[in-house]
Amino acid sequence: MIIAFYGPDGAGKTTIAKAVAYWLYSRGYRVSIVRLREHHLLMYPLVWFLQKTGLLPSTGSPRELDYSFASLFRKSIKLVLLIEWFNAFLWIILNIWLRRLLGYIVVAERSVPDFIVSMRMISLGRVSRENTLFKILDRVAGHGKIVSVYLYARPDILVKRKSSEKLSIAYISYLLAEYSVLSKKYGSLAIDTSRNTVCETTYMVIKHISKALDTLESLRL
Repeated sequence: MIIAFYGPDGAGKTTIAKAVAYWLYSRGYRVSIVRLREHHLLMYPLVWFLQKTGLLPSTGSPRELDYSFASLFRKSIKLVLLIEWFNAFLWIILNIWLRRLLGYIVVAERSVPDFIVSMRMISLGRVSRENTLFKILDRVAGHGKIVSVYLYARPDILVKRKSSEKLSIAYISYLLAEYSVLSKKYGSLAIDTSRNTVCETTYMVIKHISKALDTLESLRL
């Protein structure tokens, strides 16, 4: 079983994912928490080199990094997409497929929708959501057969929660618009964490997951 969280930074994905993982563990399930990171594997040394040479800013702000990527690679965005896609594909094999084969319930703090939104941001919308590479990742990751949870909050709240990342209302609003489309596509449980406490959000997610667990257990019997 895979439980995939996604949504903008500051929405509470890590906090809720850890709470859900603990709940599953306390009930005797083998649980593994994973996270689909941006610019990892092959892209990490490239980003590091570009930051050291000053072509990309040395920043912890995803907004500044995304806009810098868009400017630097505007003529070669397809190459960037291909490299990032290969990274994501390999990550899914190592962190989802392998753990599922070992009998773990996989809880993903970030997942394929986050990757799609990131690539859309870097390309300034030039890469379609229906891109073949995205569809392949969806199939490999098992979307449509997993429990997906979309966490979000009001732009002003997200900016305050992640004040160190120098986000902006415009940047967050763009991300939320992208996530909203994907949330409807995947039929995800969508929760506004600006209206709910951590306990309330966790309860809603666990209630949703419990139905999937009941179905899974009935199939095993």
